[in-house]
Amino acid sequence: MDPKLEEEANTALAKWAPLSASADEAHSNIPLHVVLGEAIDVATMLTHYWDPKTDTKGNTIPGFSGVAPTGNLTPEVATEIRELQLATAAAHSEYLVLVQGSPVAPLDRADFVLGEIRQSLEFLFDDGKQDDADAQLEQLRIAFAHSASQDAMALALEGYAALAGKYRDGLAKLQGFDSALIDEARTLAASLRQQSAAALTHASADTQRQALALRNRLLNLLVERVKRVRRAAAYVFRNQPDIVRKFTSAFERKQRSARRRAKGAGDTSAGTTPAGGAAPNGQTTAPTGA
Repeated sequence: MDPKLEEEANTALAKWAPLSASADEAHSNIPLHVVLGEAIDVATMLTHYWDPKTDTKGNTIPGFSGVAPTGNLTPEVATEIRELQLATAAAHSEYLVLVQGSPVAPLDRADFVLGEIRQSLEFLFDDGKQDDADAQLEQLRIAFAHSASQDAMALALEGYAALAGKYRDGLAKLQGFDSALIDEARTLAASLRQQSAAALTHASADTQRQALALRNRLLNLLVERVKRVRRAAAYVFRNQPDIVRKFTSAFERKQRSARRRAKGAGDTSAGTTPAGGAAPNGQTTAPTGA
């Protein structure tokens, strides 16, 4: 890393680490590198579109300054986003150093497995209906919002693995989900309980978890500010949809598009009537080409 940038990152981390002490930990479905990259884009555009402008056709384009009197958004938010982006990246680097310096470090894998199971369950249950599955998932979210120790992480892994086990067949249909993660979650939970802090020569598992918790708290502060800017953009530029699109997440747009395609494929499959079979209205259909 460039020495100047590294110094700025360390300064940002020193400033925001104590300010994040009371923040919740972020649990984002978006990869960290995507969040960090999009945050810089949002901060840059917030600065660019702060004051009203006139386009090449003489039309007036409003600016964020128009909503400043509400107190929800100030020019300083752009600076805060940049600082939090640097602080989050620095905290993540420190966490990776701790993990990579430990001969036995299941926490990194445990966090990944937990995230994969949680995100896959969220996607599986996202059908527009509230049922027992959604209630059970919400209970797990509340119970394990903070997994700041080995024992807490072990409990979270066991809880999510138990719920995933009930819906193993549905999860198995999701492309990219490995059902073996359900069993691995239980194995990791047992390993976390057995692992002694003394077995780690460089950093205890709890130290790793504390570093990860700091990163996630900083990430929460960053995401909150990015969302605040995006909500303001949706209002300020409600008559300029091309500008609003610049503030939205390209990653989330792709995810929504993939969900629509998957839903469309499912609806098509469910509504297909076998050739020569009975249609939903009781009439029979002829084979294609008859």
